[in-house]
Order: sequence, then structure tokens, then C-alpha cells
Amino acid sequence: MHVRALAAVVTLAVAAAVAPLWWSSPVAADSYVVQPGDALGVIASRAGMSPSRLAALNGIADPNTIYPGQVLTTSEPAKYIVRSGDVLGSIAARNGLSTTYLAALNGITDPNTIYEGQSLVTSGALPVAKTVTVDIECPVDGSMTFVNDFGYVRPDGGRHNGVDLFAARGTPVVAPVSGRMSPYPNPSGGKAFQFYGDDGIRYYGAHLDRYGETGYVEAGTVIGYVGNTGDAVATSPHLHFEMHPGSGLSMNPYPSLYRAC
Repeated sequence: MHVRALAAVVTLAVAAAVAPLWWSSPVAADSYVVQPGDALGVIASRAGMSPSRLAALNGIADPNTIYPGQVLTTSEPAKYIVRSGDVLGSIAARNGLSTTYLAALNGITDPNTIYEGQSLVTSGALPVAKTVTVDIECPVDGSMTFVNDFGYVRPDGGRHNGVDLFAARGTPVVAPVSGRMSPYPNPSGGKAFQFYGDDGIRYYGAHLDRYGETGYVEAGTVIGYVGNTGDAVATSPHLHFEMHPGSGLSMNPYPSLYRAC
């Protein structure tokens, strides 16, 4: 069995074992946490919308692929009407988004082609076909396992804004792109870091065992080592990895990681 497929089976088995804590956590009023046995059509009916609309809002290409613990948006996304003189970059900045992400949300291939009166979606999930995949180095340089756990609900009610890459303690963590590495120790992330990539994306990593190179580094430079510091002390060593293309925005890193790792 493929290592990622095996990891998926193990992860779902563990999730099922802690279901009362995992899936009962509260989320925002406009969101719904998928329960074991749920079907997209039933969830859509409760939300007062069609299954196709609910799928579109959440970037779901196959309605049979929802999974327990997944957080679904159940309200219409915010929109912005383009005004005379607007440019996509300024609209993106006002909404805390990168231009690339806003363009992907709206299926825009040329940012110079927006027009007055156009309605732009400024929130919501990226459709699978429009998912932004970034060319990066795999941040864990060694044997690892990971699944698409982005968006899972934490026991405290918050959402998992990254992907966890499980590897042996001490496995090198490397810069995903060229940029500036800045240690960012904190109670939850332990020995964590903020990495400001030359590609305009802010990368966040957590639970390092120790740091490596800091300051400006090239892609592939060792910036730390896998551990389980912070609130991960009771878990197996892993790197929690996030990608933030806009202010406060967390983008699912799984597609980029799947291609890179």
C-alpha cells in the first residue's frame, strides 16, 4: 500500500477513536463539521441550498469524497463589485488576500481584465480545478507520512490551518523556497518559525526539536529539525506546516506538498 494511503487509513482510525471530542467541537455559525455517515445532499438540505451549490462553495469535485471532521462552509461567500479605476491588486489587499488567490477564487487568468460592475468573490474555498499549487521544496528532507488534514476541527474548536508531516525526530526541515527564516517560539507551536518567501507567501512551521539556519537562506537550506515541542508534546514528532498568501489567510498546503514530497 502506498505510504500516503496507509497514513490515511491510520489517521482516520485514530480520528474515529476520538470522535466524541473531535467532532463535537463548536465552529462558526456559517460552518458545519462533517459527522460519520453524513452525505453531502443531507447537509445541503439542512443549509437550505442544493448539493451542487454546497459542493461549489467548498471546492468539492466529487460529492462522495467528504470525510468526518471536514469543515464545510454553509453560507454564501462575501462579494465585491468592481468600481471604476479598481485594480485586482488593490481589491485583494483591501480584503487581506494575495492577488493570485483572489484571481484563483474568481477564475481570472489575466488580472488586467476585470471590468466595472463585475462581481468578485472575496471569501470561500477554492474549487479543486482552480486550487493554487505552488512550486516548493518538500519542507521535510527525509521519510515522512502526511494526509490532507487541512480544515480539521481541533478539540478547542479552532480549525487546523496546515498539514502535519510526521517524521522521525531530528529529520531535517528545509526552506520551501528562498526567503527569510525567522524563529517564532510560542506556547502552542513550541520551537516554531515564520518564513517569508520570495514568492510572496508567508510559511509557518511548528514543533521543531531545534532550529537550523536563520536569516536569508536559499531553498533547501536546513532551517530546523522535526520534533514535538509546544502543545504537540503528547504526539509523535511532526512538522506542522502552513502557507499564508494573504494577510490572515491560510491556504491549503496539501496540493503543493503532494507534488513536492
